[in-house]
Amino acid sequence: MHNFINTADDKQVKAVYSIFENEITGKSKSNNPLTQKQKLDVIKKASTDPLFLADLKEISDDFAIVDNENI
Repeated sequence: MHNFINTADDKQVKAVYSIFENEITGKSKSNNPLTQKQKLDVIKKASTDPLFLADLKEISDDFAIVDNENI
């Protein structure tokens, strides 16, 4: 995830941003809208957050199980 964030192009950043938009579009501590840099910083912090990474792994594992199911 960390490597993805460091090498992501604008299209990839927009896709990831859309997933986390509700959390990212909050206000800064000064109650001003977050800048694009602040929003990217939030995404970068997620790449080292143990709870976020655990959730991401759980979701990935769930998709792997579904991908292997036969309909």
